[in-house]
Amino acid sequence: MKLRCPVLPHYAVAALATTILFAAPAHAAPSTFPGTGTGNIPDGSFSCSGAGAPLVISFNVNGMGAPLTDLRVAMNFFPQHPFAGDVTAVLKAPGGSPSTTLFGRIGAAGGYVNGSGRHLSGNYTFVDPAISSANIWAAEAAVVAPSGVIPGGTYATTASGPVATSPAPTTPLLSVFTSLTGAQVNGTWTLELTDRCASDQGGISAASLTLDSLPPPPTQFTLAPNVLDFGTVRVGDAAFRAFSVAAPSANGLDIEIPSGACTIGGADAGSFAKLFNAVTIPPGQSALLSVAFRSVTAGVKNAMLNCTGLLPSGVTPATISVPLTGTVGTPPPPANCFDVDGDGVMNPLVDGLFMTRLQLGMALPAAANGITFNAPRNTPLKVVAFLLTSCGFPLTP
Repeated sequence: MKLRCPVLPHYAVAALATTILFAAPAHAAPSTFPGTGTGNIPDGSFSCSGAGAPLVISFNVNGMGAPLTDLRVAMNFFPQHPFAGDVTAVLKAPGGSPSTTLFGRIGAAGGYVNGSGRHLSGNYTFVDPAISSANIWAAEAAVVAPSGVIPGGTYATTASGPVATSPAPTTPLLSVFTSLTGAQVNGTWTLELTDRCASDQGGISAASLTLDSLPPPPTQFTLAPNVLDFGTVRVGDAAFRAFSVAAPSANGLDIEIPSGACTIGGADAGSFAKLFNAVTIPPGQSALLSVAFRSVTAGVKNAMLNCTGLLPSGVTPATISVPLTGTVGTPPPPANCFDVDGDGVMNPLVDGLFMTRLQLGMALPAAANGITFNAPRNTPLKVVAFLLTSCGFPLTP
């Protein structure tokens, strides 16, 4: 059994401050996210020299905009914690930062480091001081019985003990997190509760995080190209194309294409196959989505790629629709690179002489000297462009 005697109020008994509520600005409806991972708070050390391992309660936040306009944390102490002066509660944003103490070491002030022996039992909600001026330290001091229960209610966040004098000052809550972007607000928030000493364990049976924010900006994206044209391929050969889904940096949330959201339909759907599954596109980024084309029968093939159920709700446009087209047959014959001017005649004194001079490293004017090219490529520059683009002919600068 812990050898610490509960004491009468360490400070002058203060009246419990009256809760003051202020009207909030117009914004979207608040959302409450239930906590997971509730249970008993692990005991600290018998020497009370340091906190034990934290009880970590998680809140999976989604669909919120930014900046936050309100933040409230509620927790139900059950079983009750018999020594409030041992407990510290810290709220952390996704990724662990920023964070702030909701309350801690109640009653540890003025050289009395053990803190209050009064109990935490029932529901407590912690808010920004602009929402409520009630101080849980003052509420503790108002309890007459040394082992009484600190009344449940809505309290402003306060500094953690030990402090010089009681009650501990209230501290900002909302402003700690207003710099978060929409992408940073959404994710896993955590509430960490620690116990400083052994032999006085209590727990949290339920917890919730309530957030309010300005409505999130519209979530949009663009497609390019709008049609995937696979050109002409031989029977049984495959071709590949991709389209881009781009999210502007102004988006407040990631765009998500869930697994199975995209299907290919149409008379020739069997000639096409999507080569992607679930896709997430953060604000300011893009993703390339690939499609394959292959058929064992000749002819023009057409289909439609459709994606529905895009997230978040309200994304614009609500669906992705990309026409797919390709031709199966005999591709155009390769270019005749021995007929450089394209007149249908492989003339050794025109075509052959010009290529030989280029292969010997002669400059273009010297290589074309005395040669008359016929249409359609009737100038040296047109011939060189053909050799570069259609024949892969290496040219010396």
